[in-house]
Amino acid sequence: MSVFVPDSGTWDYVRIPTKANTAYTAGACFTSDGTDNVEVTTTTEETYGIIVEGKTSANNTNFITVAVPRSPQCTFRGTVGTGTLTAAFIGRYVDFASSTEVDVSASTEDALEVVGFISATEGIFKINYSKGKE
Repeated sequence: MSVFVPDSGTWDYVRIPTKANTAYTAGACFTSDGTDNVEVTTTTEETYGIIVEGKTSANNTNFITVAVPRSPQCTFRGTVGTGTLTAAFIGRYVDFASSTEVDVSASTEDALEVVGFISATEGIFKINYSKGKE
């Protein structure tokens, strides 16, 4: 299963409100749609952190636990869902392929920066704060 996992730096684990009748996947990145906290999509520019505790859409829980980076230098491991990661990608900006995967073949939204190479399908990333929230 593809998920994002905090890798380095200090992360705060906090409870956030959820959108009614909406599923949240543990290991997915999340953002705000202007009203609610939701999972990121392929067109997301801003991400706030990683969902630690998921829930089904039928679950009446009003809050979930998320990991939020305390500094812009915090990194996380992630799975490449589209494209093939190489060490040459370090320093490049890439997009989300889904809420739990990275698209290294796209740089339209530039939501994430590649900071480490693990394999063709796994890398180390950090949030691009020049596009996202500080």
